[in-house]
Amino acid sequence: MNIKRKNILGADDKKAPVFRMITPDAFIDAFVESSNNIWLAAYVKDKVFDVLDLERNLFGSKIIDGILYYCEKNMDKIEVDGKTIDAEDALDEYSIEDLSLYIDVENPMSPEDILSTFTYYEMYPIDWDEYAEDLIKDNSFYKVVSDAYALDVTIVD
Repeated sequence: MNIKRKNILGADDKKAPVFRMITPDAFIDAFVESSNNIWLAAYVKDKVFDVLDLERNLFGSKIIDGILYYCEKNMDKIEVDGKTIDAEDALDEYSIEDLSLYIDVENPMSPEDILSTFTYYEMYPIDWDEYAEDLIKDNSFYKVVSDAYALDVTIVD
């Protein structure tokens, strides 16, 4: 996707950028290659952005055309077309092109940033049964249990 920066009258350059773009590949790679948690790696590899509960803790973030636009500054006000709006509402009210000044296309999130931003608390709960058998085949029992424990979860039948 090629985003051109649009001159937005009254935009405050000190507040830009508000949104960070994350591709599915970058998201998966961060969890598979850098997370060290086999449950999260399997879950994200399988479901990609569908693991994220955008309504609970990721206010203002949205998936558009397969790209996650993460709203880093959801408490900020931004100005678009002469109107001041909450950054949290921007992607619902305006197009990506209209918000291009506020989208950081030059600095992708590092795997470390992705992992520190998108924790298990921003995700829907894992269906443990869906992944357990494969994880036990490929890992030690200790690794499977300790990684589940690291997510601070209780597995209940």
